[in-house]
Amino acid sequence: MHYQGPVTIVGSISGRKRQYEMEHNGKRYKRDISMLIPEQTMLEIDVTTLDVTDSRESGTKPKPHVNGDEIREEDLIRCKTELTDTKRYLAEINKIYSDETEVVYFTTPAKSAENYIDQSIDQRCENLRSARFRKT
Repeated sequence: MHYQGPVTIVGSISGRKRQYEMEHNGKRYKRDISMLIPEQTMLEIDVTTLDVTDSRESGTKPKPHVNGDEIREEDLIRCKTELTDTKRYLAEINKIYSDETEVVYFTTPAKSAENYIDQSIDQRCENLRSARFRKT
């Protein structure tokens, strides 16, 4: 079983946006913000059904990116690796710097669907169910 607090957050780790140092019974720990749940929230949630991988705000729906829109870390995007590419790839915004954005690409080790255009919706869905996305 994982440790359950409460702990005292000492401060953020220098140079990091998501990592914090905390203290419990004189011992210091470093944890990513995704591992921290405020005490009041812990009392209100059902830990047996909580999906900790769902970090999006409720009601947030995917939409095409418009130049000028703000991007956030953890956003999923479709992008090209080069300006001359004809295909787009699924990626997650990993880190935003002042002069560039770091993304992590997803790969899909699945067979290409034969005659994709002529397949029924059920056939396309079955092909997608067999795919496994992974970060690279």
